[in-house]
Amino acid sequence: YDYVEVYNGGSEQSPMLGKFCGKIAPSPIISSGSQLLIKFVSDYETHGAGFSVRYEVFKTGPECSRNFTAPRGVIKTPGFPEKYPNNLDCTFMIFAPKMSEIVVEFDSFDMEPDTTPPPGALCRYDWLEIWDGFPAVGPHIGRYCGQTSPGRVISYTGILSMTITTDNAIAKEGFSANYTVRERSLPPGHTDEDFACMEPLGMESGEISSEQISASSQYNSNWSPERSRLNYQENGWTPSDDTVREWVQ
Repeated sequence: YDYVEVYNGGSEQSPMLGKFCGKIAPSPIISSGSQLLIKFVSDYETHGAGFSVRYEVFKTGPECSRNFTAPRGVIKTPGFPEKYPNNLDCTFMIFAPKMSEIVVEFDSFDMEPDTTPPPGALCRYDWLEIWDGFPAVGPHIGRYCGQTSPGRVISYTGILSMTITTDNAIAKEGFSANYTVRERSLPPGHTDEDFACMEPLGMESGEISSEQISASSQYNSNWSPERSRLNYQENGWTPSDDTVREWVQ
């Protein structure tokens, strides 16, 4: 009845990236080129509150993002120690062998500061973001700008991700960091096997029964709490009310 369509290009002949309605907002959408078409359609009946979209234009290029697999290395913003370019969207990822830690030491750090952010905001102009794992998936370590260096950062998942985002205005010298991959130290009396996670977790394997899974509410009988299992084949659990108090146990 009412929907939003997103196309990966400048016309409706471009590949469609998705068609959306209801109350669940789509995940962030990234175009493969310099154009993105958003089409909104509504019928003559029931009205909704509509939608609001925030978009960002990023400069991309092979010289920006990079993967690191060596046991040690140096990570720098493009051009360091000269000022970094505007409109960057870079991702640096360090991959370590299983049962290893990644230790990152920042030698120098200077990005555009955000001295007067509103409540709930942090580093709105240029920033470095770090995750212990894949970007926006693994545990979030922090978001940094100004001269507040991350200092020493340790990843325990075997993957450490850094994303650099800059706007089209003020630029600083950026940062330089050294990383080292080291074997994880185990508590006395333990071996690697004690910490290996090779078997499916209970929420995926079925060892946790459906009767043991409860939820705050469900959209209808088809959206039972057991749909929150990892890698569930159909739509995941959906609550009846879109509030901050939704939960699965």
